[in-house]
Amino acid sequence: MVVCPYHAWCYDTRGRLKSLRNAKHILEIQLNEHGLRRVSLEVFQGLVFVNLDTDAAPLAAGLGATADEIRDYLPNLPSCHFAHRTEALLKANWKIVIENFSECYHCHIVHKTFTEGVIKPEAYKIIARGDSRLHCALPQSGDTNDTAADQAAKTDIFTAWYLWPLTAVQVYPGGVGTTFRWIPLDPELTKFEVDWWLAAPKPTSSEQAMNNQHEATTFA
Repeated sequence: MVVCPYHAWCYDTRGRLKSLRNAKHILEIQLNEHGLRRVSLEVFQGLVFVNLDTDAAPLAAGLGATADEIRDYLPNLPSCHFAHRTEALLKANWKIVIENFSECYHCHIVHKTFTEGVIKPEAYKIIARGDSRLHCALPQSGDTNDTAADQAAKTDIFTAWYLWPLTAVQVYPGGVGTTFRWIPLDPELTKFEVDWWLAAPKPTSSEQAMNNQHEATTFA
């Protein structure tokens, strides 16, 4: 939502003019004391990335080959439908949470359904490069048709990309995509959000089962 600083009105993301509630004093604000700060903003595959540093390097400089891989595995992400959000509060510093995501030694203990029913843990690889980390693994079964959410995508393996510092994009065998966000709330508390993106407005039974399984195990 974009707010006009001169009037008690705002424009939503569809360009529609809306009135701001409880804004009777907005015209009394001294703009030179409360001006909005500029930020760097880029859109990639329908995802909006905001950086508070206006001198930050372009997103493409940090993504490198990762950008092409995300396009290959989730080519229709910009037109996908938001299906569900799972969230949790983690009692840990965000750097500890990211470190946990950046290894899979714990997966066979904590994420048993993932390692026993989705991927082959012995084939799990993590490749560091620039500002991203590539996670990939072969599926437990070669048949991914039951979750083929995007027929144009590469759907043969599990793939995830961690994007420094607080974002990840993940695609399950079959093309079901998710995005991760870690939001630092204080030095010892991090909010974790996982959004599910599907090609059709309504999830298939397999897609819904995958979401339910993820919520029941990863967020247990």
